[in-house]
Amino acid sequence: MAVLQTKRERLLMGLTALAVVFGGGYLFVFRPVIAMYRDLDSEIAKAREQYAAAKDKYIRSKQIRAEFEHIRESLSLEGTEQKKQEQINSELTRLVDENHILPHQQSPSSGENIDDFKI
Repeated sequence: MAVLQTKRERLLMGLTALAVVFGGGYLFVFRPVIAMYRDLDSEIAKAREQYAAAKDKYIRSKQIRAEFEHIRESLSLEGTEQKKQEQINSELTRLVDENHILPHQQSPSSGENIDDFKI
């Protein structure tokens, strides 16, 4: 069976083969590459968000650590027991004065019974 092809048939066959190659390339190469690129792009965006959150947590942890150390140093008392008690009393007096609390002497009372409860 002899196949005689005219110039026009060869041109149409070449164009058809070219269309099939480009269509296959688009479907089986280009589209998966684009999908992979989009997936990687979303992963990068997610990783950037996680990095920013971790960075903020790290910075905040350093601030909290510094604040903790400052408070710990301010709470440490040095000296003898009598000196420590004097420091505590002076601090309590300062806090009472700052907060306008009126200290009063409360003497223990015998209590009052209301409905079988001692008040």
